[in-house]
Amino acid sequence: MRKRNSQPVLQEKGNKKKKAISENSQRTLESFFQKRQFPEETSACASPIEGEDHNATDSTTRTLEVIPDDRESDLLLLETLVKSNPIDYLESQSNSSVPGSSVVDAISPDEIQPFFATSMYTDEFDKIMHTVLENEKYLFTEEELQIAEKHRVLHIEAKHLFVRIFLRKHKWIRLRKTDYSRNIADINNARSILCSPQIKFARDETELVDLAHLLNILLVDELKALIQNSRIPIPRGSAQNVGVLINYILDFANGKQRPSPLKDNSQRLLGFEQKTKDDGFAEKEAQERVQLLVSDVKALIGSNHLLDDQGPCIILEETVRTLFEKIQFVYYRASNQSNVSAMTAAILVRTSRRTFPSYIVCRSNNFWPHRDDLLEYYEAVKVYQGFKDMIEDLYSNRRNERAQSAEQWRCKEVEVLTIAWLQCESILENWKVIIKKQEVKVTSDDDWDRARLYFRKRFEAGWVYTHMIEDGAEVLGRLHEYEKEVLILKTLLDQNVYRLGKRGAWFDRLALVQMNHLRSGNRRIHLKAALETCTKAIRDPKVHLVYMSSLQRRIMRLESMLNVPKREQHDFFYNRLTTATERIIYGERLSDAVVGVKSVFRNNDGGECSVEELALGYYNKNGYKGFHSENGIIKTIFGLLFWDILFTPFPDVLETPFQTAPLDLPTDAFFIGRSYEIYTRLREISNGKGLEILKTVYDRESKAKTWCIGVTWDYELDDLLQITECIGANALSQICKVFAEEYDHRTGGMPDLCCWNYEKKECLFIEAQIHCFFIGVDRFIEQFWSKSRTLPYQDMGRRRRVARSMIYN
Repeated sequence: MRKRNSQPVLQEKGNKKKKAISENSQRTLESFFQKRQFPEETSACASPIEGEDHNATDSTTRTLEVIPDDRESDLLLLETLVKSNPIDYLESQSNSSVPGSSVVDAISPDEIQPFFATSMYTDEFDKIMHTVLENEKYLFTEEELQIAEKHRVLHIEAKHLFVRIFLRKHKWIRLRKTDYSRNIADINNARSILCSPQIKFARDETELVDLAHLLNILLVDELKALIQNSRIPIPRGSAQNVGVLINYILDFANGKQRPSPLKDNSQRLLGFEQKTKDDGFAEKEAQERVQLLVSDVKALIGSNHLLDDQGPCIILEETVRTLFEKIQFVYYRASNQSNVSAMTAAILVRTSRRTFPSYIVCRSNNFWPHRDDLLEYYEAVKVYQGFKDMIEDLYSNRRNERAQSAEQWRCKEVEVLTIAWLQCESILENWKVIIKKQEVKVTSDDDWDRARLYFRKRFEAGWVYTHMIEDGAEVLGRLHEYEKEVLILKTLLDQNVYRLGKRGAWFDRLALVQMNHLRSGNRRIHLKAALETCTKAIRDPKVHLVYMSSLQRRIMRLESMLNVPKREQHDFFYNRLTTATERIIYGERLSDAVVGVKSVFRNNDGGECSVEELALGYYNKNGYKGFHSENGIIKTIFGLLFWDILFTPFPDVLETPFQTAPLDLPTDAFFIGRSYEIYTRLREISNGKGLEILKTVYDRESKAKTWCIGVTWDYELDDLLQITECIGANALSQICKVFAEEYDHRTGGMPDLCCWNYEKKECLFIEAQIHCFFIGVDRFIEQFWSKSRTLPYQDMGRRRRVARSMIYN
């Protein structure tokens, strides 16, 4: 027992010692930082430089005479770094972290970080501002331009602080928990400038009066301390995360919970219950509790410590942040672009840590013709993001909600989904008006302009609303409102302006609902409608290849259900899939069957391995080479084969110098806008020129390891050439076509393993599974191999298990 109690005592002594060292360090460095911040007042104390007399050296010695000899050299070195200002050194050390945000808080000079007047983040931020305001100034009002001008002439340290806070999540930030000492000498002064009435870029802790906002600033340990000191009751065994603790505190503040009962407070608890019957008294008591909690929280965050050099809290003004988000939005042409990741990419290039492809930046200055177009699109993105967050939050919290009964969960699900659909319904009429305007405009454009400008439609409000209504149709399906879902899907298919690459999915879903879920009226009528829907789909040139297999199978089932005569039925013999054969591989499993835990097998040399490594070992013994790559190899081959097309100058898609792919690649606009170049490359691949193209690009880019979407430089050139040859020219051409049609939605779902035998010119794609459990892989893969094999691992006893794997050859 004594040993257990000694640990906090030692910790307390260590804290006192650390605090004493910190105070001594601050006193000894006071003159140094005074000289750095006020050079005009301490010119006599400057460091000796060439051409000066010995008096300067004497004055410096007098200024630093209180500093011990072993610290003087460190401080002079720091002063030299301050004068030299090597920016590359700053950002190369940006990942290190020292508690506190001022150099004077360092424990010893050995931990003092060098100070620099410039920052790569600030430089990149200024570059973005200059680029946007120089060419697209018409998108902003005079008031917004005045705010931008304030930022341009802002004090350099205040600008550093603003940029750093802007790159963080929009919330109250405790400056004591930050470390910007490399760029900000006086963070309290920088905070005061941002919060001053003349600038008004931020708010300080004086405006922080809401209890909920205050609680969100605290850490878990601080919340627990507040709960303990305030005697707030918490059920035993409850979760101890931030959200739960904040809810308990807010409930207590609002009078929804009673104070934690003490041993001798039964009478006081009874009196509390009697007084709460008086609404006026209860309201007054709740206000007092809130005020008391606010005072306690402010004491925790340090807002009552007026001499705190780092300042307690800060948050950016909503209007100011929105403006600069809009500027970033205009620059990157992407609603989901992370400001931090984008700026980090620019910094990594400047520090030679990352190489981006060489291409001509074709920045468009009229991406949005008018300011109203930008505002309409920006507002649509905000509406859709709120709708999307509502759905994601519902199902992300589903695990916690399952503690309730299934009926309670279903009631909550229906409630949230109904609200989500009402949001979609509110924009439906506006969307129809936009569609009518766009259809008139589309008919007046020629085919070339229509294809070239199709990508720009992603940055129109109509495209965002179309996406939202598409998700709304899915919500109706979850609500079992199938009649409404059919109407929405038909409305989506009636327009030919936005999201054309999704027409195959809409046709397939409409046919499924008509086939299985419409119960009113004559069922045969619904089956005929489903057959007509599928027939229209396979004749629609805008339907992608990936949907054809599902639609064709549905047509065959519907014709069978409707007893269509054999001579009138469709025959898709040219696209019929072969049945996968099975192969059994035996192996000993060493681990128990635990859900969510990867199984461990014994490999050939007696060691442990996964089921994928077990399958690789089997094929290695049979003359195959292989990787556990999933989609890595195929994406690498596609990126190398289409490198020149990806980075060929094209309007609106290569807008910044730090892109790993054109902006339209993840969308269906890539195939529509560059169909001629894509078909030319597919024809070259089919004619056997793929090996030459791949080798040329690999030799040119592999030395610098140039960043390109999907390309992994870990694979050797010889392996890639052999795999490309083993897959076959025709099959590889079809795979590349599927990827090019809509890259983001086509590159997933590949099997786990890629094995090939160069002598046999055979390539296998293997999906390994355990316990004879068969799962489906994207069906489009099956269209491009002549043979398919399935490998089931079977039971060999209590400790022996094997897995099933599908192999595509």
